Formats: sequence, structure tokens, C-alpha cells
Amino acid sequence: MVLMNVGPTYTVTHDGSRYICYSISADSDSYNVCLSNAIDVWSTRFTIDSLLDHKNKHDIGCSKEYDTRLREAFEHKAVSLSFQDSRSTLTIGDDAKKLTFNLYKLPLLEARYELQLLIFGLADKVCSLGKELQAAEGAAVCSPEKSQLPPQTLTQRLFMQDVESRKVMRNAVGGILKKRSSAESLINPGRRKKQAPSGVDFEDA
Repeated sequence: MVLMNVGPTYTVTHDGSRYICYSISADSDSYNVCLSNAIDVWSTRFTIDSLLDHKNKHDIGCSKEYDTRLREAFEHKAVSLSFQDSRSTLTIGDDAKKLTFNLYKLPLLEARYELQLLIFGLADKVCSLGKELQAAEGAAVCSPEKSQLPPQTLTQRLFMQDVESRKVMRNAVGGILKKRSSAESLINPGRRKKQAPSGVDFEDA
């Protein structure tokens, strides 16, 4: 069984109904844009040749560029959708970089298979995002600020913190052990010690 990859998913509204728009691929030579209302599925149904023709027509280098163009179009709301019988037309982008996809309604069995791929693809994305969120929360609990720093910056910051703490310690110790005045009592700090009698100084009398 070929492993299919579900790309980014978006929602688009047409005549009051919502549709899921997404891409699906198996390798670099396989790519399709799909649309679903959770009941029916429409697909570009590209073959290798028709996909290559579409790329050449719209100056697309690789299939990943389709995903980029889809994301930009949905972010800027430059998306239009129309239906005619069993075919739908999805147009994305502005006039300068417009892309048009013709999507065809799939038979029931194919539609069920596509919906299975979509559901399990979305489930995989949710699980992956959940793991990333848990890892991010765990790192934030350990150190909300340090977890966002690159290793080199974190090492430099720790070194500077160590230097600063040593300075503070030296200043504190220096303040405690600062040199006392020669007139200060060693037994009772803060009190001046008594001067030994030196007789009468007649010059100061």
C-alpha cells in the first residue's frame, strides 16, 4: 500500500456550505489538490503527465510550491470556488500569480478512501502537535527564559551570572573585613579606644 501524505488543510465557503481544501501526495511525482464537504470528495486526479503539464503552464518548479501558493492564497483570502455538474473549479492567487485547479467528483468508493486518508492524516498532525506542545511546556516549566535561548547564548549568560555573583561576594566580604580605623576598638567595634596618657602638652595649652 502506498503511503500518502496529507498536506496543509484549509476551509473555504461556497453558497453557505463549508469545504475542506487540502493536498495529498505520495512522492515528488504525485500531487493532487482535493476538496471535501465530509461527504463527497473532488480531486484534480493528476497523472504524471497532466501534473507536469500543469506545472509547466503555471511555471511551477516543484510540487511543494503548490502548497506555498495555497497557503499564501488562503492567508490573503484570494480564493474562489465554483461548481458545475460534477466538477468544481478552485482558483487561487491574484491576477499576476493565478492558479486554477479543475477538480472532479470521485466515485463513492474512491471518495471513502480519500476521506479515510484525510481523517487519519489530520489525526497524525494532531498527535504530532500534541507532542510538540508537551515538549515545549516541559522546557518552559524547567526554565521559561533559558529554554528559548540557543546553547551558546545560554552558556555566556551563565558565565556572566557566575562572574557577577563572585563580584557581589567579594564586595560583601570586603565590606565585612574592611580595615578599621586605628582609633577604633577591636573589642567593641564602633567605639573609639582610649588614648594612652601622654602628659601635658604645653604648646597646646
